[in-house]
Amino acid sequence: MKTFKLLRLLAGLYLLVFITSCVEPFSPSTISYENLLVVDGKITNEQKKHQIKLSRTYRIDTTGYFPERNANLYITTNLNTKYQFSEIEEGIYESIESFSAKRNETYTLHIETKNGEVFTSNEETLTSESFINNLIADVEVNNTGDEVVTIKVSSASPNNDAQFYKFEYEETYKIVAPYYSNYYLEPYDYSLSGGSYKVRKLIRPVNKRVCYKTQYSNGIILTETTGLDEDRIENFPVRSFQTNDFMISYRYSILIKQFIQSYDAHNYYEILKKFSNSDNVFSENQVGFLSGNIKSISDPDEKVIGYFEVNSVSEKRIFINREDIRSTYISFPDECYTFAPTFYDISGARPLLDALLNGYIYFDENNNPNPDPLTPEGPYVVVKEICGDCTVLGSIVKPDFWID
Repeated sequence: MKTFKLLRLLAGLYLLVFITSCVEPFSPSTISYENLLVVDGKITNEQKKHQIKLSRTYRIDTTGYFPERNANLYITTNLNTKYQFSEIEEGIYESIESFSAKRNETYTLHIETKNGEVFTSNEETLTSESFINNLIADVEVNNTGDEVVTIKVSSASPNNDAQFYKFEYEETYKIVAPYYSNYYLEPYDYSLSGGSYKVRKLIRPVNKRVCYKTQYSNGIILTETTGLDEDRIENFPVRSFQTNDFMISYRYSILIKQFIQSYDAHNYYEILKKFSNSDNVFSENQVGFLSGNIKSISDPDEKVIGYFEVNSVSEKRIFINREDIRSTYISFPDECYTFAPTFYDISGARPLLDALLNGYIYFDENNNPNPDPLTPEGPYVVVKEICGDCTVLGSIVKPDFWID
């Protein structure tokens, strides 16, 4: 998704045709904006329904996602096969039927927008193959002295001709609410303006102790083997995080996807990566319009941002437990503490009701409430919702691939 956002922002800048250096001092007031189509699309040799995303550029002083709706999108081959796509979400188009890219076929993307604009890509062929043969998790010390887990990939090309690699990952981790209870408190018969109220303790209809969170890579991860004697990758670092990261508190899994790119596609993403890693987009290396392999048919002067790829893909998944890394240390993204608010205090306020209406939930019974008005305690122990309800951080739906 970060790549898609960068593509949209890139056209919004529109400073130069390509990357240049030693340019005139840049003034933000010189930025011009053009409403351009952004295409994020690839098909692979996987047998599945493929997706392509369409959106519009946005001004540099705005944020948001501007999907391109109601487009007619399809892919044709040199064998006169046509794969029609339909819009399944705003700006996300999915092939109506499953298919896989094949050798000795060429693929062309066609887009017709609701405004009558027509775009087409170059003919693209399926790239060479390279297969992931190993994933490892190394514990290392980085250059700032922090202990980190680094996920490394090794792969090899059987024909020694892959050369250009792009990686994406999906990581999923297990979340356990440290202060979970099978019960919850429900206030009733109350007014927000004050007065009396009642509270009842009920059984939770759904267990919210264990959840799972999946997140996706948001950067551009590239490497190449053009300068090597053999088309082989050994322990290439794809993902790193600190050993005390919350993700590794219980169990963590990562799926690495390796895409083989063409030379032109790789060069395109190398330029885009330089732009995304720049500390200052108005630096000496200024990025303007970055031309891909998609052009306008209806208007030769109309620009379009993005690239259509046909990739060979290989993927592999590993699981990591906390004890596999170093210790049994468990972190949590928030401070968890418990307290037992009273129904009322000496001023007539309603501490328990206020807590329940402001993000605190039941954790346990307070078997020894303290009646002392200086340090009062009520009958119920409460905790922040994030500490007692895992759905604040993830989903209770266990992924199909998950192995405990």
